[in-house]
Amino acid sequence: MAKKKPLTQEQIERVTTRVKEEIEKQKEAAQRYRREWDARCAQGIEHRADAMDGERPCEELSRLMRSVDMEIEALHVRADEIKSGRFKGMCEECGKPIGFPRLNSHPAARVHVGCGKKHDVVFVRGRNGTTVVPRLAYPR
Repeated sequence: MAKKKPLTQEQIERVTTRVKEEIEKQKEAAQRYRREWDARCAQGIEHRADAMDGERPCEELSRLMRSVDMEIEALHVRADEIKSGRFKGMCEECGKPIGFPRLNSHPAARVHVGCGKKHDVVFVRGRNGTTVVPRLAYPR
């Protein structure tokens, strides 16, 4: 396997563009979830298990809204890192380069694929530090 190289300036600029695109995409998702939440509340749908099928639609919606909010926060942190020049595209776990394909698809990624799989979590950096979110709870 070829050794990964640090990101080029062109790749960093592409990650910057992807961060902006993802922020907009996540904001749109947040707005959709909030509209659905408001509609459910207006219809009087309680935040409990539905008597018919046992699903918890409001719980799921709440989880999705929290996940989107965390992703938006992580993307803003990444944008700040790029703007300040602190962003180098290195894994926070082991110090190896994260790799452009991963950053292009997940611009807020804090660890490379190997470290992410090892822990089976997603690292999300908020303004108050890094939060570890179980991969199953993270929106794909």
